[in-house]
Amino acid sequence: MIHAAKAAGLAFIVNVVLSAHGQVIASFAGDCESAHETGSMFVLDKMSCPAQRSDIVITTNNGYPMDQNLYQMVKGMCTAEACCNDGGVIIAVGKCGDGIGGESFQKMFGHGRSPAEILQDFRTVPPQDTQIDQWQAHILARIMERCRVVLVSGLEDDMVRDFGMIPAKDMAQALAATDTLLGHNRGMITVIPEGISVIVR
Repeated sequence: MIHAAKAAGLAFIVNVVLSAHGQVIASFAGDCESAHETGSMFVLDKMSCPAQRSDIVITTNNGYPMDQNLYQMVKGMCTAEACCNDGGVIIAVGKCGDGIGGESFQKMFGHGRSPAEILQDFRTVPPQDTQIDQWQAHILARIMERCRVVLVSGLEDDMVRDFGMIPAKDMAQALAATDTLLGHNRGMITVIPEGISVIVR
């Protein structure tokens, strides 16, 4: 991104940091690289937390419009992945009122392909042939290779299963599915109320 910005002649940026209530609490302006780096360090210092690792991690995508589709939900799952033990379960909660969120994204997970198969396909794609939405599909496949995902959403169950996830209509169903997956041994549960607003170290 830095190379592209400098090649395009970007001369000046203004970045802001928002509070949980959407208020600007800091701003950083100047050179695209140094101002962004300074702002990033501010965010890491003030708004990150150490990982609380567990076998079950529950998160959301901050509500509408961030949870409008499954494509967007991957962002909250990515935060949860940083806290989930290998073989653990991520319970992702979001309405997904607009469905999956991209035909190409959906096709990459079709036909019962495993996350390992999807990742292997991506490894063989030359950079010039990168597909639309491949990066988000790559992240989701990486998450699902390490963790199982229970999705609490408004999506049809079959759509969720096509992605290799377990559908649930509410938290009771999600926890019941998790009990089955982990052998009724919940242990500690990590809860990340707003998955896309948290930086886990």
